[in-house]
Amino acid sequence: LVAALLVTVVVGALFITSEYRRGLIRTTLAAIPDRTEALMAKALAMGLLFGAIWALGRRKVGSVWSDRWLAVALATPLSA
Repeated sequence: LVAALLVTVVVGALFITSEYRRGLIRTTLAAIPDRTEALMAKALAMGLLFGAIWALGRRKVGSVWSDRWLAVALATPLSA
């Protein structure tokens, strides 16, 4: 969980710094002059992106774990 948080922070920082480096921040601030509002919109977009990636990954891992659990549960005889 900590590693995922670190990856999210690093990717977010890379996106914001690349925006400054390429000069696209001028376009962003022209569209949304309030820096807090622009930052919140970017944070929301990053949260939605990483939330979708997390949900898809969790679904895939969960299906693998549930298939293994089901196979073990069916192979194990019930004791009386």
